[in-house]
Amino acid sequence: MNRHTIWDLPTRLLHAMFVLGIFTAFAIANLGNFDDGSFDNHAIVGLILLVVLALRVLWGIVGTTHARFTSYVFSPTKLIQYLSSTLRFSGPHNQSNREIVPYSGHNPATSFAGLLMFALLLGIIITGILLGRGVHAVEGVHVMLVYALLLVIATHVAGVILHSIRHREFLVLAMLSGRKRSDPSAAIPRTRPIVALVMLVVVAAVAYQLFSAHDPATHQTRVPFTSASIQLIPNYDEGFED
Repeated sequence: MNRHTIWDLPTRLLHAMFVLGIFTAFAIANLGNFDDGSFDNHAIVGLILLVVLALRVLWGIVGTTHARFTSYVFSPTKLIQYLSSTLRFSGPHNQSNREIVPYSGHNPATSFAGLLMFALLLGIIITGILLGRGVHAVEGVHVMLVYALLLVIATHVAGVILHSIRHREFLVLAMLSGRKRSDPSAAIPRTRPIVALVMLVVVAAVAYQLFSAHDPATHQTRVPFTSASIQLIPNYDEGFED
């Protein structure tokens, strides 16, 4: 089975932004300092990820075939069947004895994992914003959601490794190039580079405004394209709201 273009440029770009943003935010959370304002960058990255998430949801509605949520396989039965065959390394083979990849785009495991990661990330961002406003009650929830997301990511990575070994196809390279083994009929005709460029400009513009308006003294920044301010971390001297 030959390789064909499955993942468009916007999907690949947003995927890379998620990876970079999540682990950057986690690193800052563990290494940043409240006093010198460096921890504020953790919150700023979170706000940037909110924009990335919004773009991914939009692209999941209007994007190319395999980027759309309608292409996701949300069937518990198919999920069980997929996981069972994966763990048993069983499945149909072609004439060259290479196992046939049954799903050109998202398989049931990545479909459920993707939805769960989006939901957890949204919860993390919302609780982070509430923490910035001094709502102490969500602090534990925020931390719990972070580690739940990391667990899902670790499981996803393990699945990617297992899939790559089983089908002898390096999925990380497939996500970078957009090409993977599939039926020719599953290939997308265009990779939408202009859309990817627009998304990149939007995220870059938001990031620039958030960082350039950042005031370490007050732990605030300005909401992009508005005059409104947003508190990045709470003022501990004033206490928390219940």
